[in-house]
Amino acid sequence: MLLAAIFSMPLWQRAAMGFGDYQTWLAFNFLNAITTILFIVGQTSTLAIVLTICFAILNGAPIGRA
Repeated sequence: MLLAAIFSMPLWQRAAMGFGDYQTWLAFNFLNAITTILFIVGQTSTLAIVLTICFAILNGAPIGRA
């Protein structure tokens, strides 16, 4: 999650320069809300573990905007 946040920082900076701070902030909040909901998967299997790791990466990307 932390690595996704670090690597997404340049993308968020570029988005803020291109679309404006407010629009980028809205996208950050939307992406963070959607990816937080994805953590509801509650089964213990290899697929669930892989999905949780993928969701953590997706959830970490919006943190790079903060």
